[in-house]
Amino acid sequence: MACRSLLWTARRLFPLLTCYFALACATPGTPDYALLRPEAPLEAGAARGGVPSQSLNGAWRFKLQPPGGVELADAQFYLPQYDASGWREIQVPSHWELQGYEEPGRREPSRLSDVAASAGLYRREFTPPAAWRGRRIFLEFEGALWGCQAWVNGRLVGQDSSAYTPKRFDITQHVTPGAANLLAVRVTKLSPEMPFDADAAWALSGLFRDVRILARPEFHLTEPAVTTELTRGGTRALVTVEAGARRYAAAGAMAGCDILCELYDPAGARVASGTVDLAAASVEAPSSFERGGRAQLIVDRPRLWTAETPHLYRLELKLMHGGSLLDTQTHWVGLRQVRIVNQALQVNGRKVTLRGIDWHGLHPETGRALTEEQLRHDVRLLKLANANLVRIIDHPPDPDFLALCDRFGLYVICPMPIGGMAHSLVVEPYAAELRSRVEATIRMARLHPSVILWSPGGEPAWTPLVEATARLVRELDPSRPLLVALAVPSDREADLEFLQGPPLADVLALPYPVTEALGLLADECPRPVFFLRQPNEPAPDVEERLERWRTIEARADLAGGTAGTLADLDLKQLVVPLSPDAPLPRTAATGGVARPEGLMAADRQPKYAYWATRVVYSPIHVHESELITRPGRRRLTVTLSNHYDFLNLNRLRMRYGIERDGRALERETKIVTLAPHEHGAVRMRVDVPELTESVATRLMIQFVDAEDQVLYSRGVRLRDARW
Repeated sequence: MACRSLLWTARRLFPLLTCYFALACATPGTPDYALLRPEAPLEAGAARGGVPSQSLNGAWRFKLQPPGGVELADAQFYLPQYDASGWREIQVPSHWELQGYEEPGRREPSRLSDVAASAGLYRREFTPPAAWRGRRIFLEFEGALWGCQAWVNGRLVGQDSSAYTPKRFDITQHVTPGAANLLAVRVTKLSPEMPFDADAAWALSGLFRDVRILARPEFHLTEPAVTTELTRGGTRALVTVEAGARRYAAAGAMAGCDILCELYDPAGARVASGTVDLAAASVEAPSSFERGGRAQLIVDRPRLWTAETPHLYRLELKLMHGGSLLDTQTHWVGLRQVRIVNQALQVNGRKVTLRGIDWHGLHPETGRALTEEQLRHDVRLLKLANANLVRIIDHPPDPDFLALCDRFGLYVICPMPIGGMAHSLVVEPYAAELRSRVEATIRMARLHPSVILWSPGGEPAWTPLVEATARLVRELDPSRPLLVALAVPSDREADLEFLQGPPLADVLALPYPVTEALGLLADECPRPVFFLRQPNEPAPDVEERLERWRTIEARADLAGGTAGTLADLDLKQLVVPLSPDAPLPRTAATGGVARPEGLMAADRQPKYAYWATRVVYSPIHVHESELITRPGRRRLTVTLSNHYDFLNLNRLRMRYGIERDGRALERETKIVTLAPHEHGAVRMRVDVPELTESVATRLMIQFVDAEDQVLYSRGVRLRDARW
């Protein structure tokens, strides 16, 4: 019985175990495609346009205030004369729960009343460069759970209650460049707007993303927007750059001022340029001191951005007055077009199949305060799983994560921050808050070509507030389709009505049905369908999932789906100190969700489901599992399919050879030319050894990239025709 069980396990794992063998046997090669090599560098400040900045990350003074409000002694903690010498240090970015100050809890959207209304008080000194005198200086928080107020040198400079969107405060009048200044911040756990940010994950708090100060000229560029329209069958790109400038003095007109827009290709050559004349700009902001316009750039034979070909162009913006340069910005942009055509989701005129994985942006050691190394590691794991899409759950991500997706090649579904309880809210009291959140999310993410779909939150009911969110998104950025994921009614009559989808939905997201129902479901829906929440199985049936996935790939109106969450949502948490004077303990305990949810453990150790996903999502497929042959010099033929959307297999190198009893006997290399979505026969000449039923002999086939990363590995068993 034990032997049969072991044989069953070996048969199921064989396609996966060959991946381990392939990684151990890799040899150098020279193809030009590399799965894990970014084409453009991830430079410091790349996600912020290269604006001069100073990081305020690092050690801060910190005190946790228990529920009930700020103690009288700490009521003026933000004043320079306040004595905080007795406070402990805390690292920013971080969560105070994961540094031992408070027990982390679960924030279920229906149980917000159980969340302790504590607050964190932060203080630190900072010294802006003396060279920043005469410039506008801004304080920027990329994330604060759950709301924050900030003081500089004792003066309130701003407050915000949106946890996951960047917030920027003008501190020019309150800061002295070249001298020490005091920054004090109060972060609260509960606020009236907090239901927008609530979800079913951990209730973590604090300054969990980067904090910095920025310097801008008195007359400076604002954030641009870039859209691409392809013409002449994709051989010409019409790039529209929306650029603007703002000045802070009432005196002085914008006559003689313009913005020079220059576009450089991935090789560094300038390929297009245009000018926005601010004096004649047709787009004017409500403020008389801000104005912008559009420049249209034409690029012939563009190198288009896709998840398989993440080519990035460098956009340089220069604010000029006469011959004088007043301000400059540099952004990395991708030329690509996303459209819905005949119920098919298209990127650059081709139907794409989205091989997705959900991502919560949570790490067991740092919570949501992910480091660049952790973000890069997750992107690598997503790519190695053969995913081409990451569906971000509930909240906008760190801008650096989007920059990594741009460079390594991952499509992104980016949600608006309306959270798990927003369905219970009505629009009117929160209309301004809703617009502020949507505007901040789009402003943060719109330059990233990886973001191909917006989503109004997670999977909410279609309430007036959710509809208002969708309308705002459509109004502010019509260049990207809107994906709407809603809960499916249980009764069939409601189902049919539901499958028509809200009028504002461009793509409808539904739970996976059984394989036989995929086509029937798509026939009922007048828009592309994307599937969510694949059944969570410890040992999924690979063949069954392959059959389901081939059905999805074969239909233009099925846009793809997600295989599940990348990793479990457990935390390594510190035990809370018994008294404020006790040293912070370092004993870790693990706690988390009621059941495992991820393809990997929380510490990113792969489970069987991760390797199964890698097999199912593989864009390369050898059809045969067994070949009949004879010993000697033979020509063996296999059928090969290319499931890439844009990549010809001649961008890779194919290795093949005979493996006998786990030992490689020979290895050859060839280039296979096979266009996307095509299949064909591949012939190989090999020396077949004597075949016996007791010794396993296989034809091993691998595809490797320019850095010898194995993208696909398959063992085809050889059987003697005389058996």
